[in-house]
Amino acid sequence: DEFFTNIGGDYNHDFKDDDEIDYQIETNKKLAIDSAVDSDDSPSSSCNHYWQLWFWKSDQWYIEWDYGLQKLAKPFNGRQRLLKLFDQLLPLSDIVIPSDYSIFRELIRPKWEDSANLNGGAWIIEFERCSLITDMKLMENIWHSLVEFIVEKHCNNNDCSLFKHICGIKISIRFKVFIISIWIDTFNDLSIIFPIGIRIQSIIMEIIQNNRRIRLSETIDNSTTTTTTSLYHYHTLPLLLFRSHIVSKRIAANKDVNIIGGCSAAAAAAAGGKKYFNSAGLFNHHLKSKNK
Repeated sequence: DEFFTNIGGDYNHDFKDDDEIDYQIETNKKLAIDSAVDSDDSPSSSCNHYWQLWFWKSDQWYIEWDYGLQKLAKPFNGRQRLLKLFDQLLPLSDIVIPSDYSIFRELIRPKWEDSANLNGGAWIIEFERCSLITDMKLMENIWHSLVEFIVEKHCNNNDCSLFKHICGIKISIRFKVFIISIWIDTFNDLSIIFPIGIRIQSIIMEIIQNNRRIRLSETIDNSTTTTTTSLYHYHTLPLLLFRSHIVSKRIAANKDVNIIGGCSAAAAAAAGGKKYFNSAGLFNHHLKSKNK
């Protein structure tokens, strides 16, 4: 009963009939099956980093953003448990709009006001829904692959020095776009920010290129038919932006600085005066003053 009961459906979910609502409740209660920690995710496991799956759904009656935020299942600490959760979740195409799935380190809530996120930022990647009408499996693949990568990196002690700065990952399901954001606990340490961003980019690029090769193969195999298999629209990586959020009052002096091929003066100063480039060529740095 603790699990969210209105994940699936169209935007007008309040007008569903009783049978459909009951079906949704039973569907999402699958998450409760075997919710105890699995044997391969037991405390004796070599991975001591636990994660929490969250779901957020917008509602016109919610006064606060937090009202739509719910935990799904119990914290987990291994890839096998993560894969079981993925198997039990509704696909992205069936999720009510707007809503979010988030997987964050245990005890960290997926909100900027959390103390672990307060001085952090996030790599942001947007995917247009119109380009994914016939390729929702690709979007699922990108989302799942990024989550698996982050969870596994926290279990690998050799990589933990860098990737321990990742607080979580979120996918936002919106009317026109899917937005994936990887949250980091720092907004000004570019020696941490950019290596993570470049690695995230390489993962997405590899998935997209593999998908494109598969579709090219399908087109060749079906060349005798009159139907043309459309290729995935992203031939290069969708633009990555890094956004820093310092929870504070907004003032007129706040500025959004877009930098092509470099970084802002503030970011450069924070990095010891050096210039940095990400492979997308754009570093989007949003600074908000703490002082009024």
